Amino acid sequence: MSDVVLFEERPAENGFIGHATLNRPEKLNTLTTEMIALLHQQFSVWADDPACKAVFLDGAGEKAFCAGGDVVAVTTDPSPDMAVGREFFKTEYDLNFFMHTFPKPMLVWGGGICMGGGFGLLQGSSTRIVSDTSRLAMPELAIGFHPDVGGSWFLQRVSAPLGEVIALTGVHFSGADAVELGLADVLVANDAKGAILEALSATDWSEHARANRAFAEAAVRGVAAAQPPAISYKMMPHRDRLAACMQTPYFQERWDNLVALAQDEDPFLKRVGEGTSHGSPASAFVVQSFFQRMRHAGLRDCLDAELALSMNLLEHGDFREGVRALLVDKDRSPDWAFKAIREVDIDWMGKVLP
Repeated sequence: MSDVVLFEERPAENGFIGHATLNRPEKLNTLTTEMIALLHQQFSVWADDPACKAVFLDGAGEKAFCAGGDVVAVTTDPSPDMAVGREFFKTEYDLNFFMHTFPKPMLVWGGGICMGGGFGLLQGSSTRIVSDTSRLAMPELAIGFHPDVGGSWFLQRVSAPLGEVIALTGVHFSGADAVELGLADVLVANDAKGAILEALSATDWSEHARANRAFAEAAVRGVAAAQPPAISYKMMPHRDRLAACMQTPYFQERWDNLVALAQDEDPFLKRVGEGTSHGSPASAFVVQSFFQRMRHAGLRDCLDAELALSMNLLEHGDFREGVRALLVDKDRSPDWAFKAIREVDIDWMGKVLP
């Protein structure tokens, strides 16, 4: 078995804890199709094994749980049928759905960088653990893409309008912010992982999934209480200012309000404005329209629609150009197809929106 993902069965009361580790620390544990398939395969085995009481997923190294997906491989594939991208996104979104519906406790450690595809893995767990080093974001607009991996579902369950702010700006937020936003369950100290694994191994597991989910979260909360984390907010002190930017029914005005924050004296708000202004206008317009369409859809329908949107943006959108500018040539000067929201062509939107 490839070593890009490590698997271990840790002895526990009445069975074992399945422990999976993303193992590309030199690449910030960015996900490849192979890694995603390995996770799905092993998670399926553990789901069917009555001796497996819970699953714990983390990333190797101190810098990152997972910085996202290997979008360079997706966007540089020369094949006309975009086979690499289609396989990657379908495999990824199938894993996302499987994790959300996993029949046993699924715990994900989102310490360090946890963005994009990594954030999707975190959201798929029944106990979403963040640490006092967590740095979270959905920064896809910066590469001309969209907040996928279920983002059209879970970001719309954040207190309005902050989910849309996260989607449009790529704003970085802390573990403490994530708990307040409802995007994480427990904040722990970054050195608490070992204690959590020990607590899970010592838990007296039952035969009932619902009870075991409660036991798993209780084990994590017990460690958090014994080893209190440092609590630091980045986004929450500015939530009223950010919400005020969105208090208009017109998307162009909401976008302009966010971009205007680049002139703010506050360093955090300034970064939010700059991040917004650097994103793809076309992708931003697509995202707000797509979110409206999917507002009341279930997770499976959202993921299926996201697959269609991802492939359309790969074929017709700014996705390839955004990855080139940010991750390949690294000139940070993308030549977006449309330079402003007002320029986005309705016929183009018809090609892209599923």
